[in-house]
This record gives sequence, structure tokens and C-alpha cells, in this order.
Amino acid sequence: MQAGWVPDSQQVIYRTDLRGRPHAPDPDVTPVHPDDPGVPEALLELGRPDWEAAEGWTLHALRREGQVLALGATGPGGRPGEAGLDLIGVRPAQRGRGYGARLHAHLLGVAAQNFASHTGGTDAGNHAMRRTFERSGSVLLSTQQYYRQH
Repeated sequence: MQAGWVPDSQQVIYRTDLRGRPHAPDPDVTPVHPDDPGVPEALLELGRPDWEAAEGWTLHALRREGQVLALGATGPGGRPGEAGLDLIGVRPAQRGRGYGARLHAHLLGVAAQNFASHTGGTDAGNHAMRRTFERSGSVLLSTQQYYRQH
């Protein structure tokens, strides 16, 4: 390793064939606008208060009894035929109840309407998201180490 560089993070990259497995819509997930009731507060709590939809992207909320429990978005990815997903997250008080997996499966189903695959990643230590990828039929492509200057 060159002098002045230290390990920063390790990411795992997964690929999902969207045509190979159906992902049923979740009745508790609906498209929302960032200004809809409860959404700004959820974005703030999830550390993404300035989130904006890029062209072709749609924000989705998993709600229960009107409360926003989790947020995610889908749209075009970086390659032809590939979807992008941004699982913004599950609100801290709601974690560990399967909401992230439900939202992820729903987003894959939405993406499958227009795209053939999805490639995405997460921090190697994010075991909950890694299980979500694996349960959705995703295949581990690589583990990547990132560095920063010290």
C-alpha cells in the first residue's frame, strides 16, 4: 500500500436477475413525493434530508396506519437494461421487523417492469442488507476494498 493511504471501507456488490424470479407487490408500499406527509421527517431521521429524485426515479414508502416506516427508490441504473435501487432505509424504531426486506422485494418487482437486472452494493458489515440481497435471489459478484488518504 502506498504511504499515506489507509483502509476506509469494504463493500459487497450483488447482481439480481429481475426476470428470473417474481417479486410480488407489497400492499403497504406506495409511490410518494418527498414532500408528502411523514416523508420529510423519515428522510431526516434516515440521514437523507436532501434526497431528490433523479430523472426517471420514483420514491416509495412502506406505511402502516399512515406512518412511514421505510423509504426506498427505484429508477434507471448505470447500464442499459439495469435498474437502480436506493434503499434509503428503515426508521430506527422499526428495524428488525422485516420492513426493509419487504420494501426491497417490492422495489425489485417495480424495477422488473422495465429492467432486466439490478446491481447494487452495501457495506460488507451490513449483515441485514446482505441477507436481504441473498433472500431476493441476488448473487454476490465481488468484495471491494476502498481506501482514503491518511
